Amino acid sequence: MTDDVRVAVAEVELAMERLNGAFDQYVEGIQASESGGEQLDRAIKMKAAMKDSGAIYLSWAKHYAGFDETPMMD
Repeated sequence: MTDDVRVAVAEVELAMERLNGAFDQYVEGIQASESGGEQLDRAIKMKAAMKDSGAIYLSWAKHYAGFDETPMMD
């Protein structure tokens, strides 16, 4: 893989970390406001979904970019 691809994957990884941190703060803000309820439940689910799906996509991107040395099972 080219260095451009490796750099791009690393940049996406950093962006996902920032996004996950922002979602954490968003959920904490809702919890602190004590408005909770449906908005809090939705925010928690959103945060978990983005974290999980981001991790899946990054795992595959790293694999195809050659970041890992362990072959994936087909």
